[in-house]
Amino acid sequence: MTPDDLIRHFEDAAVGRTSLGDAFDALARLGGGSGAMMFSTEEMRPGLIGGAFAPEMQRDYQTLNWKSSDVLTPTVRGMPRDAVVFIQDFLTPQIIESSRFFTEFLAAFDVKYGAGWIFDLDGEPWALTIMRSAAQGVFGDADRALLTAIAPRVSRCLALLNQSSAARARGMREALDSRDRPYVIYNHVGMVTHVSPRARGMLDHDALCIRDGKLFSALPDANERLHNISIAARNGAAGMKNLQLPQAQEFFIPRGGVGPVMVTPLRVRAPPLDALPGPQIVVRLSDLQNHPTPRAEPMRALYGLSPREIEIAQRIAVGGDPARIAEALGLQTSYVRQVVKSILSKTGRNRIGELVALLARLPDEH
Repeated sequence: MTPDDLIRHFEDAAVGRTSLGDAFDALARLGGGSGAMMFSTEEMRPGLIGGAFAPEMQRDYQTLNWKSSDVLTPTVRGMPRDAVVFIQDFLTPQIIESSRFFTEFLAAFDVKYGAGWIFDLDGEPWALTIMRSAAQGVFGDADRALLTAIAPRVSRCLALLNQSSAARARGMREALDSRDRPYVIYNHVGMVTHVSPRARGMLDHDALCIRDGKLFSALPDANERLHNISIAARNGAAGMKNLQLPQAQEFFIPRGGVGPVMVTPLRVRAPPLDALPGPQIVVRLSDLQNHPTPRAEPMRALYGLSPREIEIAQRIAVGGDPARIAEALGLQTSYVRQVVKSILSKTGRNRIGELVALLARLPDEH
């Protein structure tokens, strides 16, 4: 493994040809360590990406609350960017030997020594570190020279990776804008950073508005679900699992006097890239009272729906429930419920909410 080989690993990871975990494992091998990873140094940011044991390390850090004993992250947060440092450069042997963070948390992964540097991703400071066991020994001058040579190149690859992974958010935004669909975007700290023009007109109701930089509802159950979207944007999928919190899911918000709004959170990046800074969740808002009716042909061609099933599915897509649909079509409610069950079966959905989300993605009649 040469420095050029390593950079090719990170360049391939930046464009999706290989996994980022493989690149970090290659960095660990080049640096004579047992593992390598990068982590956000910001408060309340659990982001951690790395090689083979990074997911387990993040899980233990979160579930066992090692943040309260972490003497490392607060120390490196203010260090100069792109300057290679060793742990022994800024922590005394007494701290290393007495801190539970070293003697218990890092020791569980056979980590004794570390070397790395601080770099910025989208304005947020991140630390990259190579870890060694006691048997692998301390880092020395030759290691510093090697890491100093590769640090800027690795940092540039990671910046490219962050930009390319965020491109999916831009693509989703452009697709929604082209169809004039309402949506908002949450960033990596759980705050709304963009509201589409159509969404602004929907966020003026007690049932759904923006307060303190986040979606808010005066309805307690809906607000709890909205708050969960913010938490999910900040923690990523792995973080939510570690904290035993539910992933952000689609739901309806009733609005008195007007139709309900369907809230559909969509992750922009797959794990572990959802730990990176930038856009994290696109929340699509569907005003079912004014929602476009999906065209019949895609429902017939894709799912084999009958004319009656298409008729009922179109009414479900714009907020109709079985009782109202039955009344409008002069049918028995029990019959409409049976047709809905058939539609769910043919489309592979389990609930009406999932069906509405599917229908919202089909071409409409406008």
